[in-house]
This record gives sequence, C-alpha cells and structure tokens, in this order.
Amino acid sequence: MDRQDIARQAMIEYSMLNSITGTLRAIIDWEPRGPHGTRKLSSLGFVAQSLERHLSRLMAIEEQDGYMRIALSSAPQFATQIDKLRAEHDEFRVTLREIVHRLENMKPGDQQPLAEVCDSLGQLLQRIDEHSQHETDIMQEAFLRDVGSAD
Repeated sequence: MDRQDIARQAMIEYSMLNSITGTLRAIIDWEPRGPHGTRKLSSLGFVAQSLERHLSRLMAIEEQDGYMRIALSSAPQFATQIDKLRAEHDEFRVTLREIVHRLENMKPGDQQPLAEVCDSLGQLLQRIDEHSQHETDIMQEAFLRDVGSAD
C-alpha cells in the first residue's frame, strides 16, 4: 500500500472513530428519565462494542500496515515514541475490554456502577483523543521528512 492510500485510509478510519466517540460522549451525557437507565445502558453497551471493534481494527492497521511502519522507515528516531504508542494500544484494548465486560454484566437500575463506567469511558475517550493527536503529529512529521528526502 502506498503512502497516499495509507493516508486516505487513515482519514476514513479516524472519521469513523470520531463518529463513534462522539456518539459515546452523547450517550454518557444523556440523563435518562426514570430510575432504571435501561436504554442508556443498552446504548452504551452497543456503541462501546462498536468502539472496541473499530479501535481494534484501527490499531491493527496502524501497527501492521500503516503509519508506524512508514514512520520507522523514514524517521527511525521516532522508535521510542512509536513503542510508547503501541503500549498505549495495548492499554486501550485491555481497558475497553474491561468496560465492555462491565456493561454486559450490569443490571438496569445499577446507578452507581453505571456512573462509574461512564466516568471510566469518558477518561478513556480523552486518552484516545490525546493518543490520536500524538499519532497524527508523528505521521505528519514522518511523511514530511520522507517527502522532503525524496526531492
């Protein structure tokens, strides 16, 4: 896959990620009527599973055939930063798996556990945003260096 294809795919994948995370944020902020929060719990579970699947796909693409390989080949000085980003990918996988598991096992009406999961999910989304910005910075710098060295 050439660099332009990788860049186009990254834009599409990040757009999907933004859509999913935006939906999750809206659900987290949703104050349902009634004591049970059944619909909120159901919606959180469904969209959190979507995030888990999409994030897993996105991280696999980045690690195996995406910007990380290109960044390392064109700018090996990013190796430490890329190793840190890969470690964060592993943390995201574990954290999201735990959140989805908690949502799957939660009973409607469990207000305190639902609030705790919403807090955990909100914190994770913030970390993913920060992580994505670091990835974008590295990708841009590596691609610019690669283009500059090709001239």
